[in-house]
Amino acid sequence: MRSKPTAKSYYQISPAPAQQAHASEPPVSAPDPATARRLSSLQEGLGALQSDQLANREAWEATTNRIAEMQGQVGVQGVEILQSQDELNQLLARTEMDAIPFELLQGASPQQVGPVSLYLKSSNPKTQRYTLCAFVQSTCIELKDRSLHEVVQFVPSRNSAPLGIIATKIMKYQILGYLEVPKDLNAR
Repeated sequence: MRSKPTAKSYYQISPAPAQQAHASEPPVSAPDPATARRLSSLQEGLGALQSDQLANREAWEATTNRIAEMQGQVGVQGVEILQSQDELNQLLARTEMDAIPFELLQGASPQQVGPVSLYLKSSNPKTQRYTLCAFVQSTCIELKDRSLHEVVQFVPSRNSAPLGIIATKIMKYQILGYLEVPKDLNAR
């Protein structure tokens, strides 16, 4: 037996029809005014946050630049401080003094005290004043009418450190005190 030929089906593909708005879908409408205001305020807030972020970034960059600049200045100041400290140490070394005590009698011959010779010309215990002569290389440097505990400085020669005389006790015909001499001069 023979089977019956089956009918063949043919399909034809055609382009899709243009979409049309369905009458059942609601038309797109503008949001209500309250929602529009909220949306607008959110957008303004977002804009403000973005501008704040930009301002913060600029401030941060300016701060890091200033810190880098200050770091450089601190380095320079550190070098200057070390130089100043060295200069101060040199100055202190030149101004460190040794005290050489003395007792001078009026009318006695000049007395050698450190690098100078001292001669008491007069003393007045009532007014607490004295006058003496400091001999440097046979030249008298007169220290006239000086008072008790007064620091009397004098320079014995050019380019030398000053010497100081301090009277600690003034008696009739006698004074006690000390001569301040730079440490390096006294060590010689």
